[in-house]
Amino acid sequence: KELHRFILTHYSFKITASEVTMSEASAPKRLIFNEDDLRSFLSSPTKDELLKFISGMGRSCATPQLPDYDPDNPLNSLSPGLATLVGVLEGLSAWMDEIPPLSDENVRFGNPAFKIWHQRLVERAPDMVRCILTNTEKYSSQDEDYELDLLKQCCEDGRNTTTESDSQNPSTVEDASTTKIVTEVCAYLRDAFGHPIRLDYGTGHETCFQIVLLVLFKVGVFGNPPNQGPSALRLKAACLSTWDLYLKVARSIQKDYRLEPAGSHGVWGLDDYYCLAFYFGAQQLVSVPDASPRDIHRATSDETKKYLYFSCIAFIKEIKQRAPFSETSPMLNDISNLGSWEKVASGLSRLYEGEVLGKLPVVQHLVFGKYFPATWTASQDHQPEPPTKNFRTEEAELLGGIAPTRAPWAK
Repeated sequence: KELHRFILTHYSFKITASEVTMSEASAPKRLIFNEDDLRSFLSSPTKDELLKFISGMGRSCATPQLPDYDPDNPLNSLSPGLATLVGVLEGLSAWMDEIPPLSDENVRFGNPAFKIWHQRLVERAPDMVRCILTNTEKYSSQDEDYELDLLKQCCEDGRNTTTESDSQNPSTVEDASTTKIVTEVCAYLRDAFGHPIRLDYGTGHETCFQIVLLVLFKVGVFGNPPNQGPSALRLKAACLSTWDLYLKVARSIQKDYRLEPAGSHGVWGLDDYYCLAFYFGAQQLVSVPDASPRDIHRATSDETKKYLYFSCIAFIKEIKQRAPFSETSPMLNDISNLGSWEKVASGLSRLYEGEVLGKLPVVQHLVFGKYFPATWTASQDHQPEPPTKNFRTEEAELLGGIAPTRAPWAK
């Protein structure tokens, strides 16, 4: 029982679902435009709240007394709303077969088929979010555990929302408060898988997925009782289940549609696409007896399937096969020499705060609403027009149509 309240008592994670009502939600918008806005964000309670939520999820993964994550049973210990989200993510994975990459040998990055994939996400996201909220309200309970059959049904409900959209012809009349919260959650969900014009993906997009989880928590989707945080067990299950499935979708998109790494530092950065995924993965391995950061060089297929960090390493090795790991990812290779996973997780937490949340090119694309609010007055009211060109389009124009030099490991 004490473990079930450790988030509140030990880690100062005191956000509760009752702090924001659904009727207060509104359509999010950009509010970071320059360095002044960035400084306001960095000193805001909003940024602190996000970091506390991330830390709480990470520390729950590091708790050895809690059951290990079972990738073959991702619904274990989830709430009905979270099980619905799992179904949504499983459904998104199936879209890759329905929307194959367009054949274009001249395109190094950014297959145009992703625009079709993303447009489907925009169209069907409202029904996905409505289903999550509906199942949360329908099966609300004070119990910690839910029957597996119920969770399987909720998962199927979520998966069904990805197959077709009823947004144009809803079967029931939706109240204004639900419409507002759906609008807000959709804004973050649409930004969680990459940009449809720039055809890129980076740490800002994975941050948007984490904000999706934060907002869903605030409206009670985690199943936490009023005025209380979620249990450590629920938080760990939510983190590992949803992130495992989210990464499967995101990696398929990056690989098949060849999305440009957004703001990548190349070999001088941690990874082309992720930071949070490595942090949660490192925290997960803290709870594994005798686990060492050196294990990334000898992880088995079963371990890669079970542990987020190992799966992240395996993905890098898959897409960068033409050079040694020490050359393609020298920073991750150096991290493997640290003495413990606690040190790895601590360092990655600082890296995320400084190199992701602390960088204007990343956070300028974040949008803010009631659940992820801007507590400052932005430097401008005008919302910039969305881009019409991607990075590769502009680069090709500058080079007169000449393709840039490939990295040694690029396919």
